[in-house]
Amino acid sequence: MLEDVKTLTKHTITYGIGGIANGLVRLALIPLISRYISPVSFGVYSLLLMTISFLFLFFDFGLSYALMRWHNEYDDEKNRSKAVGTALTSMISIGIVLTVVALFLSSFLSYFLFRTVQYAHLVRIAVSIALFGSFFQLLLSILRASAKSRIFVLFTSIRGLSNVILTFTFVISMSLGISGLLWGALLSFCLGTGAFLLLFRPRFTFTLKIAKGMFGFGLPLMPSNLALWILTYADIYILKRLTGLQEVGLYQYAMEICAVIPLMLISFERAWPQFVFSKYKSEGAPVLFQRVFLIFFTVLSFTGIGLILFRAEVLSVLAAGAYHESTRVIPLLVCSGILYGAYYVFTTGLLVSGKTAFLPVITLCAVIINVSLNLVLIPKYGIVGAGFATVATNCAMATATLLLSNRYYFMSFQWLKILIIGCAGAGMYALDSFISIPIILKVLLLICVGIFLYLYVVSGLLGESEHRWSIFQRG
Repeated sequence: MLEDVKTLTKHTITYGIGGIANGLVRLALIPLISRYISPVSFGVYSLLLMTISFLFLFFDFGLSYALMRWHNEYDDEKNRSKAVGTALTSMISIGIVLTVVALFLSSFLSYFLFRTVQYAHLVRIAVSIALFGSFFQLLLSILRASAKSRIFVLFTSIRGLSNVILTFTFVISMSLGISGLLWGALLSFCLGTGAFLLLFRPRFTFTLKIAKGMFGFGLPLMPSNLALWILTYADIYILKRLTGLQEVGLYQYAMEICAVIPLMLISFERAWPQFVFSKYKSEGAPVLFQRVFLIFFTVLSFTGIGLILFRAEVLSVLAAGAYHESTRVIPLLVCSGILYGAYYVFTTGLLVSGKTAFLPVITLCAVIINVSLNLVLIPKYGIVGAGFATVATNCAMATATLLLSNRYYFMSFQWLKILIIGCAGAGMYALDSFISIPIILKVLLLICVGIFLYLYVVSGLLGESEHRWSIFQRG
């Protein structure tokens, strides 16, 4: 099992470097936002990000996942090239049509989002970002399907670096504000896409049979993806309607501070499916999976504890006085991110057993819960209410998914250790909330928690798992 964990960790870190590049972009932009972007303007930017993410769903249409599946089903390069060309041609065709429509409706979209048409020009930039961004992500899927992880990292890193340089230029030197943030993202996607096309020169072919298969695979993913989008952004939109752009900006800023958690999740998600599908038929695989999950959960929790302990110091260093109120919701966002990581692993049983039809049902129920809680909690508690709604929703999703998944592919998790890890995090949060702790003591506390988690969970778990896995192998 130790070798399997090392393999998964290697792939997670490899893809994680690409995620780190994007993460560094977000981290590099945080001081920029603190000094040059007001919470209200950042609230506008947050709603534009919501719009970009929504358009991504329809520009992509599940083709990124479909491409990886079809690429791996073919053994010869000729058919693989046809699959790549079909996916690229299909996305370009869909993207151009949807982009023209969205640009035509930019004033309407501006009024729908902000109750004014004055942001129509920003909506047009956001639409362009969605087009080039989705196409760039499809190109990266080609690299993932071909197991070219180093080139994947290279492209994501170059795109991230160019984004930082361009954004700083537009915001600081040219004083473009949030439009500078958008132009930086757009031009970096254009540069990344152009570099890929020049270097690899993929063929834009179209095969009707492959296209039918890809769209047949991608279409069922749309309801679930749309529901997940609503889960991600319902709180943002409801905050805007019930409290205003100031609260949206504060909430989005807290999410930027917590960005390390979703970045770790993305890195893990990129490596996990290949690991699962290559191992799930092996004897003892459920034992392997639940132990890997516990290590993953421990690392996420330790990172989250660090964010919670030092959230005030981080904002102080960033000189983000205007965003100070965002510290109230950071612990809740950290908790919700960890719960979403648990939900993702718990879907393993449904994926390997082919019972994915449950996933849209789960996400639809989660949407209803999330929207209802946001409508109830936000008017009274603002961003804290939105945070509580997200935590409750992710907890419900994880619980429901685990119960269903274990009916078809049982994995027995070590709940006592998970509970102790959770209590350690809650204890650190309570201690920091009620007592003013010097920063040096916080550092010592975090080190002690890290040593405890390693000795209690990771070290013993790897040793025990290696022993058990060797028994399965001998058997």
